[in-house]
Amino acid sequence: MSSIIRSLGAGSALLATLLAVNVAKADSFEFNAADREDGLRVLAFGVVVGAAFGGDQTVLATYTDGSQSSFNAGQGAFVGGGVRWTPLWYRQLVGLGLALDIGWKGTGIYAENANVYFTRVPVTLTARGSLALAETFSFFAGAGGTLELAPHLQGDGQASGLDIKFDAPIGGVVEVGLMWEALYHVGIEFLGDARFLRYRSTAGSLDGKSLGFLLGLHALF
Repeated sequence: MSSIIRSLGAGSALLATLLAVNVAKADSFEFNAADREDGLRVLAFGVVVGAAFGGDQTVLATYTDGSQSSFNAGQGAFVGGGVRWTPLWYRQLVGLGLALDIGWKGTGIYAENANVYFTRVPVTLTARGSLALAETFSFFAGAGGTLELAPHLQGDGQASGLDIKFDAPIGGVVEVGLMWEALYHVGIEFLGDARFLRYRSTAGSLDGKSLGFLLGLHALF
């Protein structure tokens, strides 16, 4: 009888050891943002650059050699500044906040005897949800609105007769991206967005919807 008891005791000890190993392995994969030395990042601000594509064809130019060049209403390079504020965190993993971008967006066609430009000043505000994936990575998705100030289609040289000022359009935005704390208190943001808006003037209207890709460099606090 005593030998059976000893065998059961050895089996229980083995089972306890296996359970301890499994628990230790499970714990090793758990990420807790509260373990950071200085806590979660609540505020980020910095510079944002990128480009967007899409919308109605706005200008088509034909050169003397027969080649052509064009651009669309949603197209353009963007440079500006941005602020990200995430004051609310649930269980140190899921955050809620706001993102604000203000900048300059423009595109154009350039030739020896004429140039044509389309410029505007987008102001974009979105509500964002963030998910901490690792100590230095977070995924985010957001939605909100954009207002484009002073949209202006103009030309110079032989295209100097082109001068159209559009009403400031208001549209919707959806976005997804990643924030990576590449260095201490320095974050790199990778973002893709879709914008839905329409430019209107006395000359007509243009569909300005676009897909954009942005890169941000931020100070994190």
